[in-house]
Amino acid sequence: LKAFILSGYGVVVACECVRTRVYALMRLSSLTVSSEDNRLNLETDIEESGEEGYRLEDLENFLRLRWEHIILSMVPESGKYTPRSDSMTQLLLQAGLISKVDSSYSITHAGFQFLLHDSHTQLWTVILAYLENHTKTTCISFLFKLGFLKLGMGYSTNTLTPEQRGMLTHLDEFGLIMYKPEMSPLFFPTRIAISLCSTSAVASPAAAPGSTALATSETDGYILVETNFRLYAYTNSSVHRALLCLFSDVVAQLPNLIACVISAESVRRALLNGITANQIVSFLRKNAHPQSRKQRPCVPETVADQILLWEGERNRVRFQPAMQYEGFSSYDLYLQTKVHAAQLGVLLWSNDSGRQLITQESAHPAVKAFIVSAISQPT
Repeated sequence: LKAFILSGYGVVVACECVRTRVYALMRLSSLTVSSEDNRLNLETDIEESGEEGYRLEDLENFLRLRWEHIILSMVPESGKYTPRSDSMTQLLLQAGLISKVDSSYSITHAGFQFLLHDSHTQLWTVILAYLENHTKTTCISFLFKLGFLKLGMGYSTNTLTPEQRGMLTHLDEFGLIMYKPEMSPLFFPTRIAISLCSTSAVASPAAAPGSTALATSETDGYILVETNFRLYAYTNSSVHRALLCLFSDVVAQLPNLIACVISAESVRRALLNGITANQIVSFLRKNAHPQSRKQRPCVPETVADQILLWEGERNRVRFQPAMQYEGFSSYDLYLQTKVHAAQLGVLLWSNDSGRQLITQESAHPAVKAFIVSAISQPT
């Protein structure tokens, strides 16, 4: 049953025939459903305080800083994860984005790919990992409710269950809500909390990769790519700089401009970390500067094709453990060993003039036994 259709950042009821079932699910989540003028109106049992304690700009800055906090902890220049919170560290471990070896943490291949995903994919990756260790019914119900609250309005915790109150601290860490219990008993949903279940204007267009506010429009791109593999990023964001360093080298930095170079070595570094060439090209296209978008394509084909070729060159080489044999006492012994290895299907390379063989490493006991047997036989 396809009850919902994901549309970038929101959820839409798929068709009229499943609307009754959707309403039933919402009622199970303590959502009050009514219909007026063929429009869906929803209310939750979360008590509205009537206070507007924070300006929308304050909530937006809070959201940006929270998400930058998470991203920057994963992209230090050393390639190691920098723990900033025990709960967030455990969550990233649960999601498979980082791994722990002894007492240190390192970013996994999935973690590097996570960094170049669009922001809403990143958000849902974190949320789904969070749900794994908590009561799914309670968490999903509460997230559903958050999607129908009002941006900028404060809400009381009095009507929340103990488990829901326990979620507030974690959701504050994700940036979904602002909750400062030492200052106020109220919590304030941010834009991304409301956009989880909404397609209204507050959710804004779909987020591009590297967006620090978890939402951006096509006019918010900041990257210009030239045919000489130079890249200019019109930004002062530390997150943007860290993401660019994943696949390019910074050669100069000004207050509002970062100049980078994309090279075979920088792309190879990204490939070794598990990032694909398609992800790099997609990142450059989705974050292209408005001036670049006026051209088609916005990323020069020479650059995009070369990045794909660099990946292809790496994939052409396949490493396999092998064993080399040389110094045969006679040419006949060399030929007998070569024929035997070929019959076993383990011969990888041979050089008749130099009497050299290379076979699969796993076949070494069998080849060695054949050579010993051949030498021991009387001529």
